[in-house]
Amino acid sequence: MYPANNSGKQQNPSSLEARKKPDTADKGTALVVRIIKALKDLRLYPAGNLIVNESLGQVLQALRESFSADKLVELHVEKERLTVNGAVAGAKDPRVSELCLSLYKRGIQKIVLDHAISAEELKKLLNAISMKPEEIAGAGGIVNLLKTSRIAHAFIEESAELLIVDGDNLASSANVLPELEGLEIIDLTLDELSTPETFDHLFVRVEHGDPASMHRLHALLRSPALFTQLLERLALHVEKVEEQVDALRRVEYMLKILNKVGAAIAALPLESERAQLLKNLAVSVLGLSANIKSELVNQGLVPNMILNSVESNILSRFPTSELADALAEHFEVSGAAASVLQSHFRSLVLSKNDKSALAQAVRRKLSDSGTLTPAIDAVLAEEKAESPPAGREEIEQGPIRPIQGYPPERILFAEGERSSLMSEMSAELAAPVMGDMVPALLELLRHETIPTNHAVLVARADAYMEKFLEDRRYESASVLLKGMQEEIEQKKQKFSLLQLKPLRTAVEDYLGEPRMRRLMETLKELNKESAGFEKLVRYFDAVGAPAVKALVNALGDEESRHVRLLICQALAQLGEKSIAAVAEKVDDPKWYVVRNAVSILGQIGKPQCVRHLRRALSHGDIRVRREALKGIAAIRTDEAIDIVCGHLNTADVDMCKAAIGWAAAMEAEKALPALERLLSDENIWKEDEAIVRLAIEALGSIGSEHAIRLLRKLSHAHSIFRLRKASSIRAIAVAALRGIGEDTISERN
Repeated sequence: MYPANNSGKQQNPSSLEARKKPDTADKGTALVVRIIKALKDLRLYPAGNLIVNESLGQVLQALRESFSADKLVELHVEKERLTVNGAVAGAKDPRVSELCLSLYKRGIQKIVLDHAISAEELKKLLNAISMKPEEIAGAGGIVNLLKTSRIAHAFIEESAELLIVDGDNLASSANVLPELEGLEIIDLTLDELSTPETFDHLFVRVEHGDPASMHRLHALLRSPALFTQLLERLALHVEKVEEQVDALRRVEYMLKILNKVGAAIAALPLESERAQLLKNLAVSVLGLSANIKSELVNQGLVPNMILNSVESNILSRFPTSELADALAEHFEVSGAAASVLQSHFRSLVLSKNDKSALAQAVRRKLSDSGTLTPAIDAVLAEEKAESPPAGREEIEQGPIRPIQGYPPERILFAEGERSSLMSEMSAELAAPVMGDMVPALLELLRHETIPTNHAVLVARADAYMEKFLEDRRYESASVLLKGMQEEIEQKKQKFSLLQLKPLRTAVEDYLGEPRMRRLMETLKELNKESAGFEKLVRYFDAVGAPAVKALVNALGDEESRHVRLLICQALAQLGEKSIAAVAEKVDDPKWYVVRNAVSILGQIGKPQCVRHLRRALSHGDIRVRREALKGIAAIRTDEAIDIVCGHLNTADVDMCKAAIGWAAAMEAEKALPALERLLSDENIWKEDEAIVRLAIEALGSIGSEHAIRLLRKLSHAHSIFRLRKASSIRAIAVAALRGIGEDTISERN
């Protein structure tokens, strides 16, 4: 690390600045202004542009001429000012203030420049500090980003904003963290994690699987009470990087951070880790909502409904069992009053039955721990289950057998009739990570034998499917759809058609044309290299024939070449399911649709595609014929090889060239007789030179003994009247022989 350019005993910074000569500040301002111009030019023009080179040269000139007496030039970045070798630069210049804010948000505390820095090194440095904050965070911080840049004459020091993410304080080793007391951890985080941007740095890294960042997440949530203080500090923080913000905006930031925490926890690899940290997060939110209500609401900073949304949006997403643990632990941590507990239950978005079950679970836990007071017991007693409808008391208690042929949704059942498994799992099915619950939901469907209960589970699966498709979580949607289709087959022998109707209706909806049209619109927005495209194709595979039909119809109607390529890629990945529908497009009147269909069949590469591709060989457009021959060659069956070799003697020069190329690629010895005829003494001087060259190179690719004999003969080709062509033939033949290890042949002059 470069040393700071200070010497002697320590002095008061303000008095030190006062003693700086005015010209030092002016020189610093001039240097910073030139850096700002270079940054702007790098954004506006290509890296090698003359304007960029001139701007970089001006920075280097100011660095070497104005600071020749200084060993190093140190730019120290603060939130609202920038100093150059200790002197404040551009104190009233808005451009310098903007640069300060930009560098501060990117976690840059200090930039040290050596006079020997080159223009190329300076360009790399400026490009790095121009990157977006989230890109810098994703790369592990600005220091990590510059490690591979080979910048020898400059150094950047990260600010405390990124030290929590990539510094030594919480990242030294697994042995350091246990030694830190809780208050020491919160002191670090309160000082260094005062803005949402810093949280983003950490949690984005967790979602990308960074082990060190996961370790820090454990440290932050190890003590829910301390994490609550951290969130309060964030919510009540008056001065932010973006200058003044209103109280409502602060709460929005807090909600954003809570969502980031939840997403990061969901990305952890172990279920035990996720469960423990979810519980700690719930306890943190409970403490937060209890503490900031009096400070925010009473002061009139935010409406009460905003605070309710903190609880309802976060706490209501937790499974009931985990939320009960969190509520019980919250009493041990904070000793919350009965009125606070009552506010929690009012803000939770749960059904009456779920609230009642939650209250009973909390009562048991508090009773076991000896913390259940009469006031708390009275609050919990208020949470009663939903009363049965009028006339329900007259229904004979006990299970009611479902009537065969009667609509399941019309059948009444007594309290407690539902299977215990379903009641235990109902809260779990509302977990925030629905994709993880799909296997459990499908398992419930498979083992449920009561049609009424089965219909309720189908409704839950239907809601999951809607959510998955809305969020474009096609991987989870494909798993659930396949499971629902298998469920129809399994229940055919056990349920009547009427009892299966809810499940059939749900599945048919996801296979219907309106749904397929919406998916086609989604496809147009994707890139074939993206993960979203691959997941959508897997969903098409689960849908089956309806998806293939929709894709093929779109192929004929779509005018955008980009979208047609996406459709081709999707149909090719669907494989044999697509062959019959795609083959119909071989006779389409639009030549480009035919070529697309031929390309898809070639990519599928199954032997049954050959007969459809063979039809396209007679198409009027050479582009279609070439694509068909390419597809046939890719299949490499005996029939395909015969078709390719048969085109070696065609009068169509373009198709002949294509056939020679594919025969070479296939290393097809069956092509040797036709190649020998093309290169015979009576034909070789008449044929197109390009065909002769391709044919000789094809012999080299085939490389059999017969091919080598033909090449040896051609290496001695001679003609009195065609000297130039004969010389070219010999050279190509010699090169082909050398390519297969026959180095003893020399060209005849």
